[in-house]
Amino acid sequence: MILEFNLAILGKQSRRLVQFLDSLLAKVLQGKYFICSSPLPLNKAHNPSYGWTSTMVAKPLISLEIRQKVNFENEIRIWEDRNFLLFRKQILQPNVTVDNACADVREWISHLCSSSPTVSNTSAGSSLHALSSWKRPDQGFLKCNYDAAYDLNSNQVRGAWIIRNCYGHPYMWGSANLGFANSSLVAETMALLVAMQNAWIGGYSDMIFEGDSEILVTTINDHLTNYNLLEEINSLKNKLSTTTFTFVKRNGNQAAHEIVRHGPANSIFENCKVYPPKWLTPTLYSDIMLSY
Repeated sequence: MILEFNLAILGKQSRRLVQFLDSLLAKVLQGKYFICSSPLPLNKAHNPSYGWTSTMVAKPLISLEIRQKVNFENEIRIWEDRNFLLFRKQILQPNVTVDNACADVREWISHLCSSSPTVSNTSAGSSLHALSSWKRPDQGFLKCNYDAAYDLNSNQVRGAWIIRNCYGHPYMWGSANLGFANSSLVAETMALLVAMQNAWIGGYSDMIFEGDSEILVTTINDHLTNYNLLEEINSLKNKLSTTTFTFVKRNGNQAAHEIVRHGPANSIFENCKVYPPKWLTPTLYSDIMLSY
């Protein structure tokens, strides 16, 4: 127990040494042990003091979780750009490095999407850019995408929704069987209503509700008709503080579409706030990367 306590204290000291390189202690140790680098990469030192040896004992503990900032002095190379510095002695501009990194991530996502059977509802020749046109909400707002699956034979309706912040991170998603409807427009309205109900139950406000039914969005925004479901929507709208309704084409509503496709086969209600399922992850990554 004493050993673990001592390691924890030494780890804290090591972390502060890395975090506060402008401190007097850091400058003194830097002059002797790590003149041109950080203390983390060092494996041994010539004739080290007892204090330095004790501090380095805890280095493996903080190396497990530490991160280093990529700055404009090109101390760290990411992806293949590091080879330009190491072998060609060329320093690329930071924006070039970032562009190359984003291109590599898009290529990875494109391969992931093309190899996943759950993201195959577009034509085989479609590019990744055609897969998503989802836009992030402004900071301070949350966007809820919703969608409905309407069975023309049985008239059964299943609805789905997903709430994300301005960084594209999901807060809540779920799906449910909603009963029966006599048209696809009513089905979309039912899906929007259950999405708003869950947003209100979750305590969210300043919402943007986005769906791929242009007729429904126009009907709500222009107050073209007034039936029971729309009355409930307007009532919930007042409870959710700032609320807007927007239209997006199907390729910008892929996340909600995937959720409604994988919805419960029976009347079981699914609502989750933890981790997105594996079949939803490629779509979420695509939306995040292509919304920059």
